[in-house]
Amino acid sequence: MLEKRPPSNPYVRIGRIDKHNPVSFQQVVNLYKNTGWLESHDRQSDTWVPILIAGSLCCFGAFHDKKLVGFGRAISDTVSDAYIQDVMVSDSYRGQGLGRRIVNAILEELRSRHINWIGLISTPGTAEFYRRLGFTSLRGHVPMRFSGK
Repeated sequence: MLEKRPPSNPYVRIGRIDKHNPVSFQQVVNLYKNTGWLESHDRQSDTWVPILIAGSLCCFGAFHDKKLVGFGRAISDTVSDAYIQDVMVSDSYRGQGLGRRIVNAILEELRSRHINWIGLISTPGTAEFYRRLGFTSLRGHVPMRFSGK
């Protein structure tokens, strides 16, 4: 049985975000806030978004006209491994294949650089989405976060 995929929105363009293809940092901040990745009261976001983008190996956005409606990025040492982070799509654009297109753009960029170990930590409820894109669970591994102690 073939898996039914959501229709792709042909009016939304997936494009690289970098110094040659800039985007308003406020659009990125707004997307982080609107998708629940950032507390709306976080005033530091205006200062860290440019650093976040500059410190990423690659960033891609989904653009409807000039409006940023989706985002994703990868961090890497550029030699051995990379981690995909912060894949998000505005609520009103979900279910149109944009997250898949963003992840595929990131994967294409990483593979073009011969980075073959590509990981991520999926948020609750997103594991199946990433499985459909070729990701598998790392059996016997536990994601951990430094607690500051």
